[in-house]
Amino acid sequence: MFGIWRTLLALEVVATHLISMKIFGPYAVVAFFVLSGFLMTLIMQGSYGYTQQGRWRFATNRALRLLPAHWFACAVALALIAILPAFASAYHPALTAPQTASEWLSNLTLIYPSLYPQEVFPRLSPATWALTVEIFWYALIALGLSRTKTSTLLWLSASAGYWLAALLFDVGQHAVYGSIMGGSLPFAIGAAAYHFRTELETAIGRRWETLAGLVFGRWGLCLAMLALYAFGDLDWRVRAIGNVVNALLAAGTVVYLFGTKMPWRSLDKRIGDFSYPIYLLHWPAGMIAAYFVLGEPYHGASLPGLAALAVALPVLLILSCAVVYGIDPLVETLRSKVRRQAQVARDIG
Repeated sequence: MFGIWRTLLALEVVATHLISMKIFGPYAVVAFFVLSGFLMTLIMQGSYGYTQQGRWRFATNRALRLLPAHWFACAVALALIAILPAFASAYHPALTAPQTASEWLSNLTLIYPSLYPQEVFPRLSPATWALTVEIFWYALIALGLSRTKTSTLLWLSASAGYWLAALLFDVGQHAVYGSIMGGSLPFAIGAAAYHFRTELETAIGRRWETLAGLVFGRWGLCLAMLALYAFGDLDWRVRAIGNVVNALLAAGTVVYLFGTKMPWRSLDKRIGDFSYPIYLLHWPAGMIAAYFVLGEPYHGASLPGLAALAVALPVLLILSCAVVYGIDPLVETLRSKVRRQAQVARDIG
């Protein structure tokens, strides 16, 4: 259902970080937030419910989904840092070993203690700042933020007001991207898309051309923004407005995919299984490739950068396979048990 979509977004993040496709990664992260807003509202409404036990099972399932694969990524990063400490920190400044108890705790729990988690160092898996944002909004959704259409519309309105104020007062990119509050609008858009999915499905239709228009329209937006970089530094407000359009296109894509029965559902799921490990492990894979191909901690839009990417991708695939085929089957057994318990509790209730 969403597997290929999630993996495409993860690969956009890879392209941004390893070959400097500047816009694609931030827009992919926001599209992930939209998907999470939709899915977390969906499963709270349909699977877990808003009881104390339901919320606890939701939190348990989220922890099982996020943490084991993340711990594997941390272990890979720590091994690389131990072997090549100077190279690792030069490749990405967040790739240093935690020194204090609080640094270890934040790295192991994915909760970086800041309203701006992107600015917290060290991060053994650098891209996981976005997961702190996700966890914050997961918690509020579980507490009932998107429980009804009314509460969701109020949340959406407040989030839009926050973004509008940030744009009007020119407070800077950090206010709407890389921060916990910046994640509010895309999460709210995703939650609203869930509640109004029937109306949106009617509006966008069920034609494959619609899906192509949404996906390629979003990529066209990214390329247009990227082209503006050729003329100098792109104003953060233009990027932010583009990201709102990106979020709306992503919401339409999510609604379309949710209401469509894919003929290759099992393949879609298998491809989707790779999205999270790709997201977690692309920095270590890139570092390994840079060391062996270039001999220097470089990543960027150039022929050497592309050569390193060509090596990084198979390394990333191997590391991701360790998660998909080694860790995920064990974790999925536990997650399935939690889901069954939640369903039994809802049936009884």
